Amino acid sequence: MVNAIANAEQITAEWLTSVLYQAGELSQGKVVSLEQKKVGIFNSSIVRLSVQYSADAPMLLPTQFVLKYNLKVPWGMRAGAREVKFYTTVAEDHPDILVRCFAASYDEISGDSYLLLQDLTSTHRPPITREQQFNIVEAVPSQVYIDSTIDVLARFHAYWWERPLLKTEVEQTGEWFQHEAPVASYMQRPPARWLYLIKKVTLDLPIAIQETYDTVIESFPAYWNRYLAPRLQQNNHLTLLHGDTYFCNFLVPREPLTRPTYLLDWQGPEVHFAGGDLVNLLATCWTREQRQSNGRELQALRLYYATLTEHGVTNYSWEDLLTDYKIGLIEWLFVCIQDAWEGSAKKYWWPKMQCLVDAFQDWDCKGMLHQPE
Repeated sequence: MVNAIANAEQITAEWLTSVLYQAGELSQGKVVSLEQKKVGIFNSSIVRLSVQYSADAPMLLPTQFVLKYNLKVPWGMRAGAREVKFYTTVAEDHPDILVRCFAASYDEISGDSYLLLQDLTSTHRPPITREQQFNIVEAVPSQVYIDSTIDVLARFHAYWWERPLLKTEVEQTGEWFQHEAPVASYMQRPPARWLYLIKKVTLDLPIAIQETYDTVIESFPAYWNRYLAPRLQQNNHLTLLHGDTYFCNFLVPREPLTRPTYLLDWQGPEVHFAGGDLVNLLATCWTREQRQSNGRELQALRLYYATLTEHGVTNYSWEDLLTDYKIGLIEWLFVCIQDAWEGSAKKYWWPKMQCLVDAFQDWDCKGMLHQPE
């Protein structure tokens, strides 16, 4: 990768000048000064850049950028590579849900990557902060922001729906569902991890939660062979998922409805059923009361379905959507085990586990696990 960076000290006016020339954004002149402001984030390194140009540079060049580069750990380097791959693969007619990317690059030798993005701080903000997202109590944004995030998600899914590009290198089906070997490994690992969690966690888990996980872990292999594997093999109702659609990963206009809403953090896109992203958004951090208050969850799903069909998705019924939502609920239960297994703090995965088990019960996902083909 030309202009690879490994740390903030390498981000200089000369470096940015070279990047902007290579990206075709700068045709004459240069960056003469650059100020950095580091932003705290857990999954990458983020620096906000304030830039001044020489007098002979074009007048309309942006003066504020966000530079995102990978953490120097294996998972961080993989995540950065995936995000660069996404930004360099999406077609020009992609829905306007992405923050403008001026440059994206990945070096296979060093594993380093970066994205140079538009800085929208002055006009946009997350609908809720990450802290609000995971304290659960404050996890419900205002209705106008719920609607705008649902609109973005539906238009994104509609664009990629059974699209031929999904069968190319843009993305492979998610890590757990690529082909037989990973699936076999996936089906073998959850029981061991659940037993580990039971033994190690100091919190007394309610019987209802233990029974739910026992049911899912016992039933999943047959459920996979009977239902999920055939659908994946047929590419039936598949789309590209973002994979991390918490409300805090969206940017909404500070003045509602005055500007587009955007979706950030494309480190984990995967080809799968749309329900996964919807569950991530609507069920992982909402309690039963929050989901059901004024029909909030169902209203969001109906808006999603209406927007999806308005943007060209056919032969996909309301019942199909509810089925895929249940699939998402079943699969997201395993994410909580994964989080605990990998050492995440209990305050992160335990509230999500409670929310998801309640949703699993409310939507009778147990019945789906045992329904005939």
